[in-house]
Amino acid sequence: MLVCVPDLVGHWSMYAKAIEYVRKHTARFVLLSFETPNWKHAEVPTEFPVSEDYGSVEASRLADVILANSRLSRDMAQAYFTDSPAWFTYLYPPIHTATADAVPEPPQREKRILLISRFAPRYKNAHRFVELLSAACRGYEFVFIENGQMHGNTAETYRAACARVGARFRTARAVTEREKFALLKSGVLTVYPSTFEGYGLPPVESLYCGVPCLAFDLPVLREVHGDDLIYAPKGDFAAMRALLGHTLETLPEVAVDRTALRCHPFMASFTEGLGAIMERLAAMGKRRPA
Repeated sequence: MLVCVPDLVGHWSMYAKAIEYVRKHTARFVLLSFETPNWKHAEVPTEFPVSEDYGSVEASRLADVILANSRLSRDMAQAYFTDSPAWFTYLYPPIHTATADAVPEPPQREKRILLISRFAPRYKNAHRFVELLSAACRGYEFVFIENGQMHGNTAETYRAACARVGARFRTARAVTEREKFALLKSGVLTVYPSTFEGYGLPPVESLYCGVPCLAFDLPVLREVHGDDLIYAPKGDFAAMRALLGHTLETLPEVAVDRTALRCHPFMASFTEGLGAIMERLAAMGKRRPA
């Protein structure tokens, strides 16, 4: 069996090698699909002006299973891979709950807000952080968990913008899983300002740590979380700023019931679903030579 995991670039060569392997070894073929080009084009046309394909369509014609990471992702894949004979299904990705559980709960949470974002792709919206600041942020520390894309002058700009409203700003670069969960558990709120997601792990991680999460109202987040997140209208940064201020002013009333989360953070449920897929593949038997 061959499992093909798409990367951020999606080179033709990767899919060509997958196709060659499947044909040569008559292997069963699982194609993972996260964010298909038609979905990106529909949601972020300014960033993806055309629905480009990098070989996944050709690979899909040989796929036995196309595995997505949400129901919406599966539906978009079905609309995109129209010539595929595959079984389309989905599994929600788990988080590292064992690592999170190994981080002790702090005796008291800091006045800390975690910002989880990136500067690329642009729809992650790290570049629009200062639009979220208001007087309600006074006394809070913003910690930006980032992957090393932030330039020093940008950090200084953000630090100065926070200082103007009486807040503080610092970055946490390339943190380990344990460090990330420690930061999450130390704070009172997570802000996730992305305007497009194929799934979105940070809100799951935040809620699992008992920390409320403010995000834009995206269909996939509604699917995964229902009403468990604090939603601002998609792309409305003024509304998110106002909602951030209101949330900080009413934090004692904002609580996360970890026993009633709608999301699926656990490896066990993922493994169970994966087992069902493997059973279906096994029942297919060996692929016939082309």
